[in-house]
Amino acid sequence: MERKLKFAQYGCGTTASILLKYMINKGAEPVAIIDRNAGRRGKLIEEVWPECGAQGLRITPPEDAAALLRETKPDICIIATRSTMNDIMEPFENCAKAGVSAITIAEEAVYPYNSSPEKAAYLDRLAKEAGVVFSASGFTDTYWGSLVTTLAGSLNMVEEIEGYCLYSAYAETLAAYHGVGLTVEEFEEQFGTYNRMSPEKQQQLVLEGKFEPISMWNQNGWLCSKMGLTAVSQKQICQYETREDAVYSTELHREFEPGLVTGSRFTAVTETAEGITIKGSCAARVFTPEDREYTSWSIKGEPDVSMRFDMKDANYQTCSNLINRIPAVLNSSPGFVTSDRFENCTYMTDHIGSYVK
Repeated sequence: MERKLKFAQYGCGTTASILLKYMINKGAEPVAIIDRNAGRRGKLIEEVWPECGAQGLRITPPEDAAALLRETKPDICIIATRSTMNDIMEPFENCAKAGVSAITIAEEAVYPYNSSPEKAAYLDRLAKEAGVVFSASGFTDTYWGSLVTTLAGSLNMVEEIEGYCLYSAYAETLAAYHGVGLTVEEFEEQFGTYNRMSPEKQQQLVLEGKFEPISMWNQNGWLCSKMGLTAVSQKQICQYETREDAVYSTELHREFEPGLVTGSRFTAVTETAEGITIKGSCAARVFTPEDREYTSWSIKGEPDVSMRFDMKDANYQTCSNLINRIPAVLNSSPGFVTSDRFENCTYMTDHIGSYVK
């Protein structure tokens, strides 16, 4: 591509400032900003995020998104709104109406075939009819994906893959999702019931939208697809943790008495026809000063290997990974294309447009 790559930003939350800054740093030109927050509508982007590097673009509400995208004709729209397939259907639909390719940071969209297959099929049909490409990327693309499969590629035999991601229960919604603050009895009533279900029953509830699994649920599917494995069963296990002493959360602004749930570990266990088991865990807890967010992966086989890395810059890692994924998306055939079908991301030494055919 000889000219500058043009892009639209859909969503002006925390990651928007990073995405705009990073895209401009890679030589791309922002042409449209869309956000549903009523307090931001009509404002110039520099009024909301003065450090992002973009100027002169007014924030447009979603109801005018399709018209704006048709008018500005970006090469790609970056959707940074929420995490589930339900959350991102409208932005993708607006992009399809305007004939614009799009990529999202929504975790479920990284591999939605084992949680929302009908929505994935719908987006695939929508993208093909519009002649565009839809995809997803972010932290999980590399740190839960290609790094793991690359590590597995150094082994002669793989028996089990186990991942563990620990993060702070820093917000009320996240804390509630992990049962933080419940009594043990309340946790067992709300989450323990899933442990007693068969994998088939859990899968049924997931497909019916009655059970929202952790992100590792989708990531296990991504790993299976990338490695050519056939999943035969999948189940989520919910485990709580408590403390013998009281702990105060500076992020939640409250103290948790001894015996209350202060964290939990949800593990998606996938069995494959090839005999390889994948266990992916997401854990959240009330952090003490000694705690740190991190991800670790271990692979049992011949030989055994493991790796661990911190997540102090997870938002920045998410944004840079997504941006490095954009050329592969734009060079792909139309449809909803998940990143397991692409080569690993590589660093762009030149401007981003030069990598687009």
